[in-house]
Amino acid sequence: MGGQVRKLGENLFQLCRGHIFRLEGNYIFAMGGGESPDMDQREAQGAWWERELPNAQEMEQARERLAQYRNVVDYIVTHDCPATLQKNFSKDEMSLHANPLNLFFDEISRECRFKQWYFGCYHADKRIPPYHTAVFRQLIALR
Repeated sequence: MGGQVRKLGENLFQLCRGHIFRLEGNYIFAMGGGESPDMDQREAQGAWWERELPNAQEMEQARERLAQYRNVVDYIVTHDCPATLQKNFSKDEMSLHANPLNLFFDEISRECRFKQWYFGCYHADKRIPPYHTAVFRQLIALR
């Protein structure tokens, strides 16, 4: 089984939002999207896009796809992270901003069973035990 992909290059594919993929025997839930922290200083369609965040329909479709797998996958791969993890990357808790996607990821984190969740928006390599890992430069083999 596989989810929807978009071919970007000869050997480069984008895993589309909210789909579940079977790769080398592992089930991987992918959910792209994130909010530019300086969006108010950027120009629409140039440095940021209105569709940076998934809409309510995309999140509902993702819930339905996960339910088809009884909310069990091996790995979760996202750009952003659950709201509950944001404090691991901020020196000032007053500056934390949870958008609807972060809150959706909190729900997914509570409702799903998974081995590990990988995300990359913070441009850091940091393990947050027991199930989350921020990835930037580090290459991680799935087991």
